[in-house]
Amino acid sequence: MPITMVNRDQMVGYMSDLYARGKGSLYAWIASTGINPDTYVALMDYELDEDFENKYPVHRTSFTVTGKDDPEFEDHNKGGRPPTNSNDPAAVQEKTNGGNNMPKPSTG
Repeated sequence: MPITMVNRDQMVGYMSDLYARGKGSLYAWIASTGINPDTYVALMDYELDEDFENKYPVHRTSFTVTGKDDPEFEDHNKGGRPPTNSNDPAAVQEKTNGGNNMPKPSTG
């Protein structure tokens, strides 16, 4: 691959984008960083064999977990907007007359 110290960051970006889109090579992406792909793949194999995923789980941070991920949270895998029990007159009317089932004016 035409990778030099001058274009390394650009090539890493290209290889990363291709891989993320499902059409790139992990081996090429690793090579573009300057790391020997054989060494890196051997390290990944070792980590799989030693069950690193379960022994050393990803740190719980604001990027990796939400309150809904907690198994004790009743709706932890439902997603979407939570239901409301509002006594607001507009909400009560919407619930009783099927307001969400009405066709949009643009399609009616």
